[in-house]
Amino acid sequence: MTPTPNFWDDIDPTVLVDDKGDAWLAWGNPNCFLAKLKPNMTELDGPIQKIHVPNYTEGPWLDQRNGLYYLFYPSFAHQGTGEKICYATARKITGPWTYHGILTGDAEGSYTIHPGVVEFKGQSLFFYHNAALTLNGEGGALGRRAICADYLFYNSDGTIQPVTQTKEGLSVSPKRPDTKPAPAPSKPSVSDAGVTVKQDIQPDPETWPGKPVLATVENPYRKAIRAVGFNFEGGRSNLGQTFKIDHDLKLQGVALYAGDGMGATDTESVTLAIYDLGTIDPTSETYTAETNLLGSGSGLKIAYQPQARGLLQFTFSDSNQITLQAGHTYAFELQGKPGTLPLFWRCSTEEVFEGGSAYGDRKRLKDDKNFRDFAVALYGTRK
Repeated sequence: MTPTPNFWDDIDPTVLVDDKGDAWLAWGNPNCFLAKLKPNMTELDGPIQKIHVPNYTEGPWLDQRNGLYYLFYPSFAHQGTGEKICYATARKITGPWTYHGILTGDAEGSYTIHPGVVEFKGQSLFFYHNAALTLNGEGGALGRRAICADYLFYNSDGTIQPVTQTKEGLSVSPKRPDTKPAPAPSKPSVSDAGVTVKQDIQPDPETWPGKPVLATVENPYRKAIRAVGFNFEGGRSNLGQTFKIDHDLKLQGVALYAGDGMGATDTESVTLAIYDLGTIDPTSETYTAETNLLGSGSGLKIAYQPQARGLLQFTFSDSNQITLQAGHTYAFELQGKPGTLPLFWRCSTEEVFEGGSAYGDRKRLKDDKNFRDFAVALYGTRK
């Protein structure tokens, strides 16, 4: 009933009966599925839908408060970090959902953490698990989870105070955190003048929009199932995909299958780069980059706010609409600070594009024994 590229999809169910008396079932990893239930609570009352939110992993928990729907969920595991709890809100359970970021971070001793939220005697309680306890001298880790609970506090606008995990939990009286001014958020990145960024074009895309001149992955959603970022394998400063051009091409734009992350800021920025590699083999083990063809040699910084996995489209203007030469190999790169999490580019777990390959720090990427390809499409005019 849920055909996807991921065989482990159908886990971690949660049920909410809302203030209208409607029952809803949500579940899934790495997709968040949603379905209405019939009054008997054992049959579906309509189609299976998806909730698209940034950084979703598994273990959803649905709630409702003052007419606002809440989705709490473990996040970031597919992005190569320990799970954290994020949350989103919506006026309708079918969306659109507004992402509010991380509610609480990693759990002690465990790379997973799953949420539960209840109201008890007028106080909201946040349940989760860690692996901090021992039993018969054996530690926690993956299979020895200990249930924890801390108090949860809402703001007047429906947002939630971050949860600090404590050892005392509910053994002490609830005390609302001090209402100190929140620290100023990092300044969002602003795109350079030579590029226009369009987000949230198409979640789970099985085709590219329009008519790309070249695409490394024909069915991004089905084939590019791995999220790779600048934290990959200890940290990378650039992620690249090579390709060889068979006709002169005036490049007008690029689309990526990407998403998730913390967003691009002035301190954790993301820059676009294109390099002419000459006539080298586009599947060489390494390549050397010299002159960046974008941004007069300095590249193009992009603005990016966290989105669910989907398409990102970059449209170039003026001198950044460069001409790619027939017979030459090029590398398109995302550049950032090693170890940061501004966004994640999706790539395949096997070689799906004969005319190029995926690279990290300009070294060819492998998944076990197979080479990979990042999902990217080029748009422009053949000459």
